[in-house]
Amino acid sequence: MVTTKWRAVQGTIYSNNNGKVVKIKAFKATTAVSVEVQNSFGFVDKKESASLTAARSKADNSADCHGATFANSEVWIDNDQIEKLVISEGYTETSTPQGGDIGLYAEGKKFQLKNVQHSVLVNDATDGVVKDVRSKGGISRRAILPAGPGEGTAWDSKNNRNDTKNTQLKYFTLRVQK
Repeated sequence: MVTTKWRAVQGTIYSNNNGKVVKIKAFKATTAVSVEVQNSFGFVDKKESASLTAARSKADNSADCHGATFANSEVWIDNDQIEKLVISEGYTETSTPQGGDIGLYAEGKKFQLKNVQHSVLVNDATDGVVKDVRSKGGISRRAILPAGPGEGTAWDSKNNRNDTKNTQLKYFTLRVQK
């Protein structure tokens, strides 16, 4: 069994839209990632644990995808906080995304904010067509990837454990719509 560990503290980030302050639960990593490997008898394999910890030492645990999208890669924000965050910040759906807008991936045949599983920042778009996005998944580095969903994209369907067929992607902006 392999266990990846680090310490974090729970806190709050604040969303402020037109003077209404909304509290968003978030987590701040306080230690680096470490890995513990146990054999089938329950004993810790110190050599393998040290090897995997060293391999993961380059991984970034400072933020998850939502922390990278909404909070400058400083915190982890759980999926259940995204609907509240999007609404309180005043994001609106857009059919012509531009660089700096956000993409939200939700599970299900119909897009619903309560089902958001992943978020990204639009990196490059031309005439409302997204070329690529800035994505981060859990304990990993940020990457520039095609939007997807699909294999080799920002939302690789093989990693979507709950709903591999029905992921919906919608874009949102803080720009004033005409």
